[in-house]
Amino acid sequence: MKGYISNLWNTVSHLGVESNESNLKSRYDVLTNQINFLALLIMISLSIFLFLYRDIFEISLSLGDLRVYVIILLTIINMFLAYFGKLNISKISLIFLLPLLLIVMPTVRGFVEVESFFYYPVTVIILSIAPPLILCYDDNPVLYIISIIYFFSLLIFIDSMLMHFAPAGLTEIKTLYGGVFAINKIIHVLIFFFLHFSISYLKKINHKYEKVLKDVNLKLKEKNSILDLKYKELKTSNTKLKNTQQQLVYSEKMASLGVLTAGIAHEINNPLNFIAGGSFIVNDFMEEIKTGTTIDSNMIKYSEQGCDMITKGIDQATSIVSALMTFSYSGKPQKKHEDLNQIIESTLLFQKSRMPTWLSIDKKYALTQPVNIYAEKMHQVVLNLIDNAIFEISKSTGPNEDKYLRIETGYDKTEKKAFVKVSNSGRLIDSVVGSKLFDPFFTTKQPGQGTGLGLSIVSNIVKEHGGEIRFVNLKDGVEFIVTLPAD
Repeated sequence: MKGYISNLWNTVSHLGVESNESNLKSRYDVLTNQINFLALLIMISLSIFLFLYRDIFEISLSLGDLRVYVIILLTIINMFLAYFGKLNISKISLIFLLPLLLIVMPTVRGFVEVESFFYYPVTVIILSIAPPLILCYDDNPVLYIISIIYFFSLLIFIDSMLMHFAPAGLTEIKTLYGGVFAINKIIHVLIFFFLHFSISYLKKINHKYEKVLKDVNLKLKEKNSILDLKYKELKTSNTKLKNTQQQLVYSEKMASLGVLTAGIAHEINNPLNFIAGGSFIVNDFMEEIKTGTTIDSNMIKYSEQGCDMITKGIDQATSIVSALMTFSYSGKPQKKHEDLNQIIESTLLFQKSRMPTWLSIDKKYALTQPVNIYAEKMHQVVLNLIDNAIFEISKSTGPNEDKYLRIETGYDKTEKKAFVKVSNSGRLIDSVVGSKLFDPFFTTKQPGQGTGLGLSIVSNIVKEHGGEIRFVNLKDGVEFIVTLPAD
């Protein structure tokens, strides 16, 4: 019900009001419709009251009652005029016809009561508020001035009209009222001017602040335009930065691929040497057979050693290919339960060529259950952590026998998480560097040695798994700890 009344009020208020009108003009038009509608509601309520009053006291319909119905008809016509866009005519009708029908016409027809001498002047003053409320002096000054003069004249002459057209039976009230006529008139005129000067002053202040507000809004609009332009520039810069970041991430992945490729080339060389050596022995044995050389037990034993060498080389090559397969994937990455220890071993296999021969690698695999991970992405994590560890070890001072690389896996039963710890005897990390260690593009390496994306990529991959990565300074090095959710 409340929503229905609100919608009705909003619809009536905006009858004939164009959406492209200025804010000030539209307010005058909306107020015109609202006054018309309120007058209609008041007159309807009054007509119901008068109907009940006449019915109860068995009073016949008078001219005073009839004017109520005429005013109802007038307000309905005004609303139709507003609906068809004739708001100026509706305003003129409301200003001039309403007091004419309510006060002047009944008075001229002799409908004057005792109460008329007291409430008619007050009614004129109240109705005179309409022109300042629904007319803008700047838009139509002539109509504005005429309407004020009209109401002022009505206020001046209404008492004389009442006394002139009053029935003979009101001689006593006319005599009584005539004694205070001048005082009443002065009071009414003072109230009229005070009211209109107050309204004019308030409207002037209102217009002044509206102008200030309009200027402020205009400046804000200009500022918003500048901000929009800056936003577009920032958006463009952000897009370029993202493209650059993607290129750098790609470069980082290619660098990791380069490390992996170098490790593969180094590792595949050993089984090839075995196969080549064994093949040479077998070929030599075959040549001996072709030339008819007598085959003794030593030659057979020698050829068997060659076959063993070939078999050993093939086995090593097979294991390398198997390890390499854990790095490769096709299509969209999928989480699977994988052996985290095997992933570390495969990664170490291809990093072996980059490790100094004197470096001690301590491995402790306590994790006995598979973990639900993206295997190919976890290779990237382990590869980057080991690569950084080797770099830091190479830059650290001290005897080689004290340098180490330690890798540990395990399962935390309390937190139900699997963990990987990669420790090295490299430089300690201070609080300033530590606060930025996983930020994109932050690096402590010299220009050309790193992009600053390795640990950032590691951090993002670990977060993608729902885990976390942190570091701890040890007495003689640094330990990186990766924790992953485990079933």
